[in-house]
Amino acid sequence: AYGGNTPLVFGKGTRLSVIAN
Repeated sequence: AYGGNTPLVFGKGTRLSVIAN
């Protein structure tokens, strides 16, 4: 959800998300 290219609420749609894609 955080630290991704597109930090979404659920951490989806991100490549570097802390949670998961």
